[in-house]
Amino acid sequence: MTDVKQEVPLSVYERTRLITSFIGMLVLMGLVVALNDNRLVISAVLLVGLAKTFEYQSELFYGLFQRLYHFRVIAFSLALKSVLVVFAILTTVIVTGDLLAGLLAVLFVTAAVCIFYDRNRRKSLIGTGGERLNSASLKLILYTGLPLGVSALLISLNVNIPRLILGGYVGMSELGYFASAAAFVQVGSLVIISLGQALAPRMTVAFQAGRYAEYRKFALAGVGFAVLTGMIGMGVAYAWGEFFLALVVKSTHPEVQNFMFWVFLAAPFQYAMSMYGFVVSSTRRNRALVYVNLAVSVGTALVGWYLIPSQGSLGAVWALVVGSMLGCALYTIVLVKNIRDQIGS
Repeated sequence: MTDVKQEVPLSVYERTRLITSFIGMLVLMGLVVALNDNRLVISAVLLVGLAKTFEYQSELFYGLFQRLYHFRVIAFSLALKSVLVVFAILTTVIVTGDLLAGLLAVLFVTAAVCIFYDRNRRKSLIGTGGERLNSASLKLILYTGLPLGVSALLISLNVNIPRLILGGYVGMSELGYFASAAAFVQVGSLVIISLGQALAPRMTVAFQAGRYAEYRKFALAGVGFAVLTGMIGMGVAYAWGEFFLALVVKSTHPEVQNFMFWVFLAAPFQYAMSMYGFVVSSTRRNRALVYVNLAVSVGTALVGWYLIPSQGSLGAVWALVVGSMLGCALYTIVLVKNIRDQIGS
């Protein structure tokens, strides 16, 4: 998506994705077989892993479609896949009563959409390429892609650090309230991620072309929208948070009044961090993503360990708030430095 200069042919990305997916499958199956001797579990993991392989290949095509601004193709592919997967798994499980049959149906649907729709759309846009995978291309892919993978792992860790500490120090009941409320915050993240994916190709083109005013306009609009979305979420949580929380856990928090609102205090900063990730990755300075998210992990953990034992769920909330604020501040510093470096070069 950010390779606007097409330094590496798409076919090379495809082959790299297939190789890494195959290696991942081997590692996954090795772990499952070593840790579990249940054939049903092993078969289920194998089917899900194979389905994910096709899904990852589709995501590679989505990056191409995003770069070419063919967002309707992505939307249709996702909608088609979602409808067919739900229909396939419900039909097969109801008819056969076998979960493995349902997972097999999901595998066939995912593979069919990838091969017959996504790949065909790719061919119609840029044709087929026969470029071979070479050491120079592989080095460039690893240089730009590996930091993104590591930062994705850290982002997932950052969200779960307060939950892990909360469950260990306070107990599962308190964790249930916090996790249920935090799930509503994650719903808003889907909106931010969708906008970020739409803005990323435009920001990349503007930055690489030296149109920094245009780049800043997109970046500020994206981050501003993210913060506004978080503030709207806070308002909704303040007005109806108790109602929504009671729908999920059958009761409000026994100790903290309007607990959903407190959890949503982190939303503006979390949403801004998500958008900042797209803004920074569009500059292709991906190593900065690792450093920022590593700092956020450390900050979130320190605040969590200090506050959660005494304040419970509220301590977990403040851990998220402080970690997200730290991330936003560091991302801002990184962006200013990236723009200055680019102008200087």
